[in-house]
Amino acid sequence: MATANTKRQSYTTAEKLKVIQFAEQHGNRSAQREFDIAESNIRLWRRSKENLEKMPRLQRANRGKKAAWPRLEQDVMAWITEKRNNGLAILPTMIRLKAIELSKDPQYDIPAGQFKASNHWCQRFMKRNGLSLRQKTTLAQRLPPDYEEKIVQFHQYVIRQRRAHNYPLHLVGNMDEVPVQFDMPSNRTVNAVGDKTVKIRTTGNEKNRLTVVLACAGDGSKLKPLVIFKRKTMPKIQNKHGVVVTVQEKGWMDSEIMKIWIEKVWRARIGGLSRRRSLLVFDSFEAHKTEQVKRSLKSENTDLSVIPGGLTSVLQPLDVCLNKPFKDRLRQRWMTWMAEGIHELTPTGRQKKPSKELMCQWINEALREIPRGMVARSFLKCRITNSLDGSEDDLVFDSSSDESFDDDLIDELFASDSESDFEGF
Repeated sequence: MATANTKRQSYTTAEKLKVIQFAEQHGNRSAQREFDIAESNIRLWRRSKENLEKMPRLQRANRGKKAAWPRLEQDVMAWITEKRNNGLAILPTMIRLKAIELSKDPQYDIPAGQFKASNHWCQRFMKRNGLSLRQKTTLAQRLPPDYEEKIVQFHQYVIRQRRAHNYPLHLVGNMDEVPVQFDMPSNRTVNAVGDKTVKIRTTGNEKNRLTVVLACAGDGSKLKPLVIFKRKTMPKIQNKHGVVVTVQEKGWMDSEIMKIWIEKVWRARIGGLSRRRSLLVFDSFEAHKTEQVKRSLKSENTDLSVIPGGLTSVLQPLDVCLNKPFKDRLRQRWMTWMAEGIHELTPTGRQKKPSKELMCQWINEALREIPRGMVARSFLKCRITNSLDGSEDDLVFDSSSDESFDDDLIDELFASDSESDFEGF
């Protein structure tokens, strides 16, 4: 029997089979002396030889308690698989609740009060089924059932408009809103192995946010960013970074802010002052489609192509390829700023969040760092500016670029995004 000072030894399947083979030739006691293993263990392994031979050779086999209610666990596992295939998050508490619900079904023949679905049971269940808590890597957007038809309709409309008006690439634009927090900590950090607590310091402003409106064109050019601060009055800042600043009570886009964006950003595009005919692509967020916005864009000689609801992750260049590198560059600046350690403090001694002027500076720098080639390729990837003769269709599937084009399907930006059919104007 192992004492408190005895280190328990574990063995792989291959090691156990080696001991079994020796014991079959020379006896259990000889195997005990040869390998310094308790004879009782050797007898147990020999009885389990058939199962051991079916297991991976490097697995440390037959460890852990077997399921008391295997049929129940099979059905719980099937439920988890179904939910995860649909992209839904599953927590241990949800597993326990589902197991309790199923255990009441007479088909499992579980006596009343015998199954508690405790934390320990859930841990053993997850271990038996190769499950573990994992950090989110992608927040997937569910595509509408008829997404293929809607994508075709969108592309057909864009092609018709381009053939009818022959827009230059610098007059084919895309705009999108991006939420930005004053604190942008990473979910991971380099840390000493074995530490029970891994802390990441912030200023406590992870939920204090602003909105950045980004816009770019098919030739790779970028328009000025518009920053919407969450407040009622304009902040007193020295805006010397080429960023358009405005405010809104909830810090979000509405029809009035859209009018400001059209006048101060879209009109400043190349050819904007002369009202050259252009094409603007954006999603079906309600604030984009008001009659006021339509009239304002019409006065700018701008045609609209509205992305069908639920398809921004496929058809919007900014969403598909550019928002992630932009936010990565912002986070890099915030982390460097935090690491420098020279900051102002509040009267209560807490570290102040980055100033609004500093945020504007970071936003301008982060956007300027996005390579022009990456912007142009994002339009090709979404099949908006591809050659009309089909010679660039292969670029829809080409994800090579100056840096990775990993999709960043960020926080649900448009809770009111309608699932309406595609509409062009």
